[in-house]
Amino acid sequence: MIRKNFNRDWRIIKGSNSSMLSMLMGGGDMSTIQLPHDAMTHEKVTPDTKNGSQTGFYPGAEYVYLKKLYVPKEWLEKTVIVEFEGVYRTAMVYVNGHFAKKNLCGYSNFYVTLDPFLRYGTENEIKVIADNAAELNSR
Repeated sequence: MIRKNFNRDWRIIKGSNSSMLSMLMGGGDMSTIQLPHDAMTHEKVTPDTKNGSQTGFYPGAEYVYLKKLYVPKEWLEKTVIVEFEGVYRTAMVYVNGHFAKKNLCGYSNFYVTLDPFLRYGTENEIKVIADNAAELNSR
């Protein structure tokens, strides 16, 4: 087994489908981050959030994390799995545009088998949508 650190050079954008379209067209407010990352702490603190002190008065939102990954041809006969140690709250994982996994519990780790979605000998993209917009919630 080969274990690699996958935490560096993720890109993040806040938003809905309209923000995603803007991002895909070259716009959008995208940042490069390292995991673990708490996007919610970049929100404006407000006493008006329905979450109140349960989230430190931060409102929730939807965040999209993107990661590029070169997959060598040598991995063709291997099993490639990514472990997420926690994505709050609802996580939807896509690999090269294909739905790979949904996880509803933001407090626990989960695994995604990438093999069925990978393109070998080229760059691949992993997209994680972290939907923390539901109120009331806590973390």
